[in-house]
Amino acid sequence: MNESTDTAQLNLPSKTSRLQWLIGIRMVAVSSMVLPYLGLTEGDSSSRRSVLLLAAITYVLSLLYVAMLKVLPGRVNAQAGVQLTADLCLVTALVYFGSASSAFSVLYIVVIAVAAVFLPSRRALGLANLASAMYALLMLSLHHGWIQTADGAPFDSGFVSYSMVVHVVGFNAVALLVSHVSRSMNVAQRKLEEKRQDLARLETFHRDVTASLSSGLATTDENGIVNTINPAGARILGQTAAEINGQLIFEIGICTEEEWTRVSRVSSERGTQREESLLGEGENSRHIGYSVSHLPERGERSRGYIVTFQDVTPFRRLEQELRIRDRMAAVGQLSASIAHEIRNPLAAISGSVQMLSSSLSANGSTSKLFEIIQKESERLDRKIEGFLQFARPKRKTETPFDIANLLRESVQLLKNSDQISQAHRVELDLYQGSSDFVGDADQLRQIFWNLARNAITAMPDGGRLVVHGSAHESGYRIQFKDNGRGMTDEECRTLFQPFTSSFDRGSGLGMAIVYRIVQEHHGEIFLNSEPGTGTTVTIDLPVRSEPISMTA
Repeated sequence: MNESTDTAQLNLPSKTSRLQWLIGIRMVAVSSMVLPYLGLTEGDSSSRRSVLLLAAITYVLSLLYVAMLKVLPGRVNAQAGVQLTADLCLVTALVYFGSASSAFSVLYIVVIAVAAVFLPSRRALGLANLASAMYALLMLSLHHGWIQTADGAPFDSGFVSYSMVVHVVGFNAVALLVSHVSRSMNVAQRKLEEKRQDLARLETFHRDVTASLSSGLATTDENGIVNTINPAGARILGQTAAEINGQLIFEIGICTEEEWTRVSRVSSERGTQREESLLGEGENSRHIGYSVSHLPERGERSRGYIVTFQDVTPFRRLEQELRIRDRMAAVGQLSASIAHEIRNPLAAISGSVQMLSSSLSANGSTSKLFEIIQKESERLDRKIEGFLQFARPKRKTETPFDIANLLRESVQLLKNSDQISQAHRVELDLYQGSSDFVGDADQLRQIFWNLARNAITAMPDGGRLVVHGSAHESGYRIQFKDNGRGMTDEECRTLFQPFTSSFDRGSGLGMAIVYRIVQEHHGEIFLNSEPGTGTTVTIDLPVRSEPISMTA
C-alpha cells in the first residue's frame, strides 16, 4: 500500500481544523496533567520548576504553531510532523523530570495515536520508533549513570530491559492499530461522502425534473394534505408552494371534496384513477384533468398519494370551437340548399298573390287574407335571407377605421332606435377616445347590433346595458354587460350554435353569425352569465396595422 493511500483522505480545510484541535487539546492536556502534579508532588521544588518550565514551553510552542498555520496554510502534513516530534521531546522531558517510573510515559502512546491519524502508516511507525529510541536512550542513560535523575534519587534499574521491551512493542502496536483504524475510517468516510454527493446529485436531478415538468405534480399524505408541489403545479393553481403546502388537496382548486373522496377510494382499489373536474363558472371556469395514484413506501404500505394534473381548459375550448364550426358548416350547407329550394316557390307564391289581389275585386275579409299572405311571405323571405347570409356570408373587406368611433356611433343609433324604451338605459364606457383598427367595419357593426338586440330583449321590463371599449397591447376588447334575466349553463353552452335561441321569436342565427365574424377576425369571445343576474359578453380582437391581402 503506497503512502498516498495511507494518508488520511481529508481535504485541506479539514486537516487544518484537526490540527487546530490538536493544538487546543495539547494545551488543555498539559494544563490538566501538570498542574495537579505540581500540587500533589512532595520533595525538591526544582522538579516542579522543571515541569512548569516544560508547560510554559508547550504554551509558547502552541502559539508558534498557530502562527505557522496562518503563515504556511498549505504545509499541514509537515507542520503535523514538526508538532508531533516536538511533543515526543516534551514527553521525554516530562518522563525525565517526573522520574522514569512516572505515568507520563503514557503520553508517548497519545502522541503516537495522533500521528497515526495525521500521518501515513510508515511515517507513523517511524515516529513510534523515534519515541522508542528516545525512551530507550533515556532509560539506558539513567541505567548506566550517564545522566542523573532530576531529583537526584538513585535510579531503580531492576526492570529497565522489561520496560524498554514493553514500551517499544506497545508503541509500534499502537501505531499499527491506530493507522489501520484510521485508514478504515477514512475509507468509510470517503464512501460516505461519495454516497452523500450521489444523493445530492439525485436530489438535484429529481428537483430539476419536477421543476421542468409542464404538468402539475403534488404529493399528499393519506389524509389528502399536500406535502410537496412542483412550480408548474403552483403556477397552474395561481398560488405559491408555501401557500399550497399543508392544505387539503380539494381546497387548492384541483377537485371538490366529493370527487377526492371517490377518486382516492377507487385508486386504492384499482390503481391509478384519471378524472376531470370543472371549477368556477362562466369566463373564470377551468377544466382540470388529474390522475391519482398511491405513493408506496415499503411492501404494500401506502404513505400517501401522487396527484398529477393539468389545466385542460384551452383544449376543451378548442374542442367546443371545433364542434361549433363543424355544426355551423353542416347547418350552413343545409340552410343554403333549403333556402334555394324554398325561395323560388315562395317568390312565385308572393307574385301570384299580388296579381290576384290586384285583378280581383275582393271584399274586406278577402283583402285582409291577401295582406296576411303577403306579410308572412315577406317575413319568410327575410328568414331565408338570414339563412343565406349565414350559409354564404359576404366576402370580408378589411379597411383601417376607428373602432372606438364605430362603437360611439352605434350606441347613439341604438339610443334613438324604437327598441329602446324609457325603462332602458344604455351607457358607453371608452377607455380611449380613439383607437385604430383594421377589419370589416360592417361586420363589426353587425356584431354590435346582434349583441345589443339580445341584451335589450333580455331586459323586457327595462334595465341597464353598459358597452365597454378598451385597447390593450395586443388588441381591442369590447364588452356588453346587461342586468337582464341571464342564462342557464345549458343555454350558455348552446348560445353560439345555429338555430338555438333562448327567445321565443328568435331565429337562432344572430349569435352564430357573431361567433363566425369574431373567428374570421381571429378574435376570441367569452361568455359569463347567471340566471336572474345578467350576462356579460366579452370580445377580444387582435389589432393589426395593415389589412391582410385578400385573394379571389
